[in-house]
Amino acid sequence: MEAQPQASWTVTSQTLIPTSASRRHAVAPSRPAAPLSATRLEQRSALAEQQAQYHAQHQSEAPLGNAAQQGSGRPVAAAAAVAALAGTGAACYAALSAQPQLPPLEDVLGAAACALLGGPLVALAAAKAALRDRFHVELHRGRLYLQAGLPASGAALPPNSVCVRPTGDARGNGAFAAAPIPAGTYLGDYTGELLDRAAFYARHPDGVGDFAAAIDDEWTIDAATAVGDVDNFHPVHMNHSARRCNVARYYARSQRRIAFFTTRDVAAGEELLYDYGRAYWRGREHLELP
Repeated sequence: MEAQPQASWTVTSQTLIPTSASRRHAVAPSRPAAPLSATRLEQRSALAEQQAQYHAQHQSEAPLGNAAQQGSGRPVAAAAAVAALAGTGAACYAALSAQPQLPPLEDVLGAAACALLGGPLVALAAAKAALRDRFHVELHRGRLYLQAGLPASGAALPPNSVCVRPTGDARGNGAFAAAPIPAGTYLGDYTGELLDRAAFYARHPDGVGDFAAAIDDEWTIDAATAVGDVDNFHPVHMNHSARRCNVARYYARSQRRIAFFTTRDVAAGEELLYDYGRAYWRGREHLELP
């Protein structure tokens, strides 16, 4: 599934797999899926009907204010990048304008190449200086990843701050705040069995794994063993929402790690939700819950 969390960008065409509403699926990329069994088709049909009913009942419930909070890091990062590029251009213009006569073209090409190559680096440095721990750059397996708007660390979640209980609708169980949780709180890592591509397909020949989350195009974390332990909160228990989400993911792919943080203050009794990303819902947008 593509890393498309709130205020988080991935400069790649990779697929990053999130977790599903009442069942978590990891759909590994670049391999055709085997035909689904009749039992699985029946399960998906029943779930689709339940989700459609839930969607019709709750479509207008999402507060618009949270959407602005989710993307609060994007304008800052974009402004920092634009300011850096504008500054580079202004400096070049000032240097050329100060010359009584423009130098030969061949003398300018080298400086222009340096400016073009150095501009993006200056923009990244400016964004990092502006956002500090809320802007991250990672070069992993030949791909450049950018994340903005969420920290890499935060205060630990106090014990018994989250309870796992039924949502009362088609989604099954969900994770709810048992006490107020401040913004920036570290909720935990997505832990479980680490599977490479071969092991993943050996376990899930159709390319669909329950309760699995992909780190990159090679490694997946399978948290199936944590699902049934409702007495101990695990990120696998959190459901999806694109408009009401109050949690975001931080990827440290070189460490094979996915961490979760609250993006705003969460009130007691409020459900913890995060955006699974557009890639997960592609082709089945009608099943996405609000």
